[in-house]
Amino acid sequence: MAVTGIILQDEVTSVFNELKLGHGLQYVIYRITPNLKEVEVEKKVPAPATWEQFVADLPRDDCRYAVYDYQFQTETDGDRNKLIFVLWTPETAKIKSKMLYPATKEAMKRALVGIGTELQATDEAEISLDAVKEKFAK
Repeated sequence: MAVTGIILQDEVTSVFNELKLGHGLQYVIYRITPNLKEVEVEKKVPAPATWEQFVADLPRDDCRYAVYDYQFQTETDGDRNKLIFVLWTPETAKIKSKMLYPATKEAMKRALVGIGTELQATDEAEISLDAVKEKFAK
């Protein structure tokens, strides 16, 4: 349970494990339920799906958590992938949402064992593919 009192539905971790173990998912989007009591799976998208599709699935005026299985190449190691935990808090979201999502983030991260890295974004520039490449494909 998070410090906010919000609990995670069992499906939150089971769908994450499905993604982590390579069972055909590209990304998962999570939301806090309208009654503000639980985190639930909002959408799970099969691979292959692009980063652009993922960004388009995020609401413009509300917060979300997500995990994206990001594939990239390095000069030394070749093909790689990282599970990116995303905290999406657009500036147009309601204040209550912008308070609850960051306050519940640590409980999410504790439950999702195997996250490679984290990205917090509040606008299109921070969640662009260029920003991701710059941060993670070094």
